[in-house]
Amino acid sequence: MAKHKSQRLEWVNTYKDWTAEDRKKVIFSDECVLCVGVDPHRQWVIRPKGQALEKRYLMPGLKSGHVSIMVWACFSGKRIGPILVLEQRGIGADEYERIVCDRVLPMADNLPTPPELSSDTICIANKSDLLFMHDNGPYRKTPNAIKLLEENNTPVMKWLPQSPDLNPIENLGRDLKHHFYLKFHELQSSPSASKEAFEAYSTIIHKCWYAQNQTVMEWLIESMPHCCKAVIEAKGGHTKY
Repeated sequence: MAKHKSQRLEWVNTYKDWTAEDRKKVIFSDECVLCVGVDPHRQWVIRPKGQALEKRYLMPGLKSGHVSIMVWACFSGKRIGPILVLEQRGIGADEYERIVCDRVLPMADNLPTPPELSSDTICIANKSDLLFMHDNGPYRKTPNAIKLLEENNTPVMKWLPQSPDLNPIENLGRDLKHHFYLKFHELQSSPSASKEAFEAYSTIIHKCWYAQNQTVMEWLIESMPHCCKAVIEAKGGHTKY
C-alpha cells in the first residue's frame, strides 16, 4: 500500500543517520513460532536428472502431528535479552503486561522521562535513553499496556505495519529456529505435545537463545543503515533484509 511505503520512508529517514551506539540502545522485541522437527532453512538437493523421487534424495516426513511452540524474546545491541517460552500458542493482554513487568522493565532500568510527543509522530528517544520497540499487535496497544510503559518512563518506538525487514530480531529468530531444529534432531525422537516434551523443548530453546553470538547481534545492529538505504532505494518497498 502507498500509505505503508510512505510510513516506511519516513521511518528510515528518521533513523538512517543514527550512530551504532544510538542503535544499540534500542530494545528490539518480537515473538515467533518454532515448528518442532522442521528446519526453517531451505535445503538444496543436487540430484541427477530423472532421479528426483529416489529415496536418497527425499527429505523424511514427520509421522506425528504438527507441534509448534511460540516464544517471545528481546535483545539490544549491548546484550541478549530474556526469552519466554509460552505454554499456550499466542499472547493475551494480561500475559503481555506480565512480560513487560517481568522481562522488559528490568532490562530498561533507570530510563529518563521520555519527551512529550504527539501521537501522530514517530517517537525518537534522547540519545541517552533506551528505546523499546514492539510491533502493533492488539495486546500491545491496550490502555493498561500503554499506561504501564508510560508510568515506568519507558519510551516506545512507534512501529510500522508490514515491516519485519526493519526489525533485526527477525534474523535472530531464524537462527534460533535452525539451532533448535539441530538440537531436536540429536534427540532422535518424534515431535510430542506432552508436558514432558514441552519442558525438554523449553530447556533446549533457552540454551539455543543464550548461546547467540554477541558479535552477530552487533553486526545486525550495524547493518541497519544498509537496510535503511535499501528501503529508500526501493521507494518504501520491501527489501532482502
